[in-house]
Amino acid sequence: MISIEIPMKWGAHINEQLEAIRSQTYQDYETIVAVPEYNNELKDILKQYDVKIRNCGPNLLDARFTAHSASRGEYSLLLDETRIPSTNLLYTLSGIKNDIAIIGEADFGNNFWIRMSNLDKMNLLECNSIDMSAGFVLPRFFETNILTSAFKKITNNIDDKKFRSVIFEDHQLISFEAVKLSDSISIIKDTLIYHYGDTSLISIIKKYHRYGKSHVVLKGTHYEFLLSPRKRIRKICHGDRIKLTIFYAARGIPFLTGYYLF
Repeated sequence: MISIEIPMKWGAHINEQLEAIRSQTYQDYETIVAVPEYNNELKDILKQYDVKIRNCGPNLLDARFTAHSASRGEYSLLLDETRIPSTNLLYTLSGIKNDIAIIGEADFGNNFWIRMSNLDKMNLLECNSIDMSAGFVLPRFFETNILTSAFKKITNNIDDKKFRSVIFEDHQLISFEAVKLSDSISIIKDTLIYHYGDTSLISIIKKYHRYGKSHVVLKGTHYEFLLSPRKRIRKICHGDRIKLTIFYAARGIPFLTGYYLF
């Protein structure tokens, strides 16, 4: 069985996502959704589906841990509420023999920012090494015991208050600890997950400024070395370098402003 673990705060795409899960060609799975305690409206919608609902705090690492704690599957698939699985995603993952898998993704849409985001994803897979300390290319599929051990390592390395405060670095921390436990990694380059990403410059600026501000939560912890902005510099081997540089600046400048200034 595959456990699909989803932290959900707003539920903007809840029906589309859960219908896509329900339509999978591979049906041996369970879905666990972690929802902030106060969002009763979202919980009412979720009750229309065959999912486990768990209460969690408002931030992502805590929500992922809450969802995973209810998992019964041999493997765990980490999704976000903005990511929609293709019909054959679980079928493809069911044939994976490795402990961990990186899955090809693409953003919905076709404006400049979306095209650059998708080009960035291509460059990440084709041109950059697999390095969890850099946070470029992160897996979403894990053997469950490895994921459980990764969470245990994180809870041992940072205190409960900081653990419950992590927003931006959740996926990277999990992947960093998981890959230390196993280097048996598959890379699926086919696009099997679709994402509702940022479609405008203003939405990019707001999001990455918020990410920069939240980044400081790991200062003074065991994971502070992951915070270096230099780790996030990408190699480019496909597409228009100038356009991608504009795209990276649109993300990077507000991120650095949030991290260093306010």
